[in-house]
Amino acid sequence: LGLRYNAPTNADSALVWTASGRYDFTPNVFARASVGTAFRYPDAYELFAVDPTCCFGNPNLKPESSTNLNGSVGTLLYSGATVVNIEAIGFYRTVTDLIVDIDDGSGETTITANQPDEVKVRGVSLVGSATVTSAVSGSIGYTYANSERRQDVAGGYDALPGIPDYQLQASLDVHPVSVPFGAMLTVNRVGSMFDTVSGFGSVPSGDYTIVDLSGRVFVDRNRRHRVNLRLENLFDEEYTTRHARGFPDLSSTPFLVHNLGVPRTFHLSYSFSY
Repeated sequence: LGLRYNAPTNADSALVWTASGRYDFTPNVFARASVGTAFRYPDAYELFAVDPTCCFGNPNLKPESSTNLNGSVGTLLYSGATVVNIEAIGFYRTVTDLIVDIDDGSGETTITANQPDEVKVRGVSLVGSATVTSAVSGSIGYTYANSERRQDVAGGYDALPGIPDYQLQASLDVHPVSVPFGAMLTVNRVGSMFDTVSGFGSVPSGDYTIVDLSGRVFVDRNRRHRVNLRLENLFDEEYTTRHARGFPDLSSTPFLVHNLGVPRTFHLSYSFSY
């Protein structure tokens, strides 16, 4: 059980606490749960941004606060040298005073504000990892999330922008001890989502897959000198991380801006360990 008190410098304050526990049904089957609260202050951009072409900050923002609940069951499976860890996780969040961008009434620009009613996020995750041999290991994780906020006029809930409906991550690592090199392949699949852009409404986003390939080479026998290589976005997938609105230099007609993700990029670095 942990208890922490957050002492802000302004009039707003929050008690931040967490309680967690675990129970082992057998040496290979377990359950665990946690409940707690969280707190986030608005950043400088959300407070003081001034951009007449798109958005304005709001110095009167309140901090966000949330209550979080997680519960899971898991198991360890053994077969010779292979060890598999599987865990199913359920989560539920409620957020009050969520910081969002809303239309400022002009139909052209937005202002940062607090969502008046609570936001709910709930979902499930299935994660697993395996040590296949002393030289091969891997992991995989799938998360489905349903996020929604109350609409005052309609009285119901609608989805939150910028949050994918699911995400899949997987990795495979080869690290033989008998040779001075290793490699890792990672896959990140992002499901469908949408962005809210002033003047354009809801814009479809997400729905892309990124694959990275990395390797490392140990120069010396003691493995202190290491050369790292990484090929980010192996298949040069073109994808948008966020949509926004822009204006040409000599026109007042807005256009939709696609902030693209990193293209195929090669990284090379060197590290030394004592």
